[in-house]
Amino acid sequence: MSHGDDSQDDRSAQATVKIVCSTDIDSIIEAVRAADTLGMGVRLTNHLEPTSPTGADLQWQLTVLKEPPGRAHDLK
Repeated sequence: MSHGDDSQDDRSAQATVKIVCSTDIDSIIEAVRAADTLGMGVRLTNHLEPTSPTGADLQWQLTVLKEPPGRAHDLK
C-alpha cells in the first residue's frame, strides 16, 4: 500500500535492520528496549491474525531501523 510519498517509503526500507513478528508482547518490549539501548529506531504495528473461523490472535510487527525516525532530518 502506498501512502503517496514513495521517497519516504524508500528511505524507510533502506534503513530497516530487522523485522520481528510475534504474539508475545513481552518479547516485543524486550526488543524495543534493546534497540533503544543501541540507539536504533523502531516502528511498531499490530493486526489480528485469524487462528480459526471464529478466532484471532493479536500479532505485533516490530521493524528495527538503523536510526530513530527523523534523526537524519534533524541533523541537517
